[in-house]
Amino acid sequence: MCKQKDSQVIFDVIIPLGPDDISFISRVVSYINRCLVNINNIYIITANKNITYVGKKLSLYEQCQIIDEDHLIPNLSFDRVKQLLVKYAPDRVNRTGWYFQQFLKMGFSVSSLCGKFYLSWDSDTLPLAPISYFDEESILYNPKSEYNPNYFVAMEKLLGIGKVVDNSFISESMMFSSEYMRELLQAIDSSDVAGDDWVEKIMAAGDYSTPLPTFSEFETYGNYCAIKHPSAYKPRHLNTFREAGFIAGRNISDRHLREMSFDLDMASFEIFHQPMFPYNMSFYLMNKKKQIKKLLKMSFSEIFSYVVNKNAKKERDREREELMNKIKIRLPK
Repeated sequence: MCKQKDSQVIFDVIIPLGPDDISFISRVVSYINRCLVNINNIYIITANKNITYVGKKLSLYEQCQIIDEDHLIPNLSFDRVKQLLVKYAPDRVNRTGWYFQQFLKMGFSVSSLCGKFYLSWDSDTLPLAPISYFDEESILYNPKSEYNPNYFVAMEKLLGIGKVVDNSFISESMMFSSEYMRELLQAIDSSDVAGDDWVEKIMAAGDYSTPLPTFSEFETYGNYCAIKHPSAYKPRHLNTFREAGFIAGRNISDRHLREMSFDLDMASFEIFHQPMFPYNMSFYLMNKKKQIKKLLKMSFSEIFSYVVNKNAKKERDREREELMNKIKIRLPK
């Protein structure tokens, strides 16, 4: 497992990295190096507080560069996205990271680091077999069946287009053309939606009247390209498994992954997809340590508010999950 011959198109890999996946990132990079070819650089985009630790974990990989997420491009930072959520959807401030990582994937196209093509890769996902993203004529993407009508409400406002492709572009990985992504950002910037730039316009265009997510960078980019560059992308099916964490968690052995590679191209290990005892012990202990550390810093009144808000959040999440399951949407991390 895994290397293959591929077209000679050189590309970079970007991996937005949040706190839940820091301990897993070295394995992700290792498997990317095994299964993908023609990679120029791998950019790990994460918070400044993580850079030293992540750098040590990835010190063996010379092509890896650790980038401060708040300084990738001007006018895009975690705090700014949070402020925009306070302005447009204060009840979704806890989703700041989810919106921010989408904007990082888009904004990378206008950074000084960007080449002609770059592959966005989920930080909880391992490639298990050789994967190609180009053929002689097109960029290849993995079509999915998810559908969230709310994504296309925002697209209609921003670009005047709706869903034009039957399948979904939302996937664990996506190869972007930097030229086409910059075109898309310019088109959003030029829209009549209120806002100072493309970041705020995306936030302003969202329909927050339902618990559904309001924006998808993959759906927006994919449908934009389908109209503006109809021959640029071609679907090709990969065998993916998003619930791989239930097997043996993130401590799954290389031998087990090798066996899975006979049937799968990639497998995802979401942090909350935990296996049965005893494979779940590392997650259980980590979670309890976080909870205790947080509670020790809080006053009694803060603890009371925390418990009340946590119960209310569970109810909101339950309602959101029921609604999403009805229309086959993958829950955002």
